[in-house]
Amino acid sequence: MAVLLAHGGWAPSVLWSRSLGRRRTLARRILRITGRSPACRSRPADVAREARILLLAVPDDALAGMAVELAAACPHMSGRVILHLSGVAGLTPLLPLRERGASTGSLHPLAIFSSRVPPPDLLLGAGFAVDGQPRARSVARSLARALGGRPFSIDTRLRPLYHLAASLVANDVLAIFHLAHRALCKTGLQEKEAHQVLVHLLQGTATALAQTTAEAALTGPVSRGDAGTLARHLSAAPDARTASIHRLLSLVLVDMACTGDRMGEATARRLRHLLAASPGQGRNRR
Repeated sequence: MAVLLAHGGWAPSVLWSRSLGRRRTLARRILRITGRSPACRSRPADVAREARILLLAVPDDALAGMAVELAAACPHMSGRVILHLSGVAGLTPLLPLRERGASTGSLHPLAIFSSRVPPPDLLLGAGFAVDGQPRARSVARSLARALGGRPFSIDTRLRPLYHLAASLVANDVLAIFHLAHRALCKTGLQEKEAHQVLVHLLQGTATALAQTTAEAALTGPVSRGDAGTLARHLSAAPDARTASIHRLLSLVLVDMACTGDRMGEATARRLRHLLAASPGQGRNRR
């Protein structure tokens, strides 16, 4: 985020990270982008004393403790804006800072941060969940737009549901890919080749989704009503976990096919019966 903000014209002036080496690396990268190097501090409280806008990019479970630490070190925070980058947390963890006079809020980008050197356009078109007191919310929206994103608001009570949706797409898909990769490697393909062909297939799915709905993009044996193929899948699964996951997801696909009027009720009943009657197939059942 520090590097992307520098590209977006909001270069950080001061940094803290648990790793001294990480702080220095970030400072050098920002220097190359802006011509000015941010100061590196050894304690979070030092950043809080200097920065007028403070972003807390810490693990969700560490957020409340960080807020308490900063509030204890900085009793007067009037005029400061403090945003956390958590997707699931509301504003309650930042209450100690709000009590010190800070305007608190949140800024959560819906994007994958898997590279140490993110491309400048990583967040172009990305959604940003923003929340907070009026000034903090305004700053969060400005930051999102500077990064090329689209800010929107989520009811605090629904943030866990919002974050679940994001995790299903960003994280759970990787678990499915992992299982698919393991299965494909058992057919004799080398790991690298299996990875490449599955990535290409996944990119095709993403391309289809960019053009239409999930229901309209649906392909494969469920969309065709091929009960025999599904039965072979379940029998061929290398372990019970893979079979169970495929069975549960296939039941969702049946519902999707029915929603899109692509499947008759008789076919849907046949597939649901097959999938419900196959709770634990797979070669390595225990």
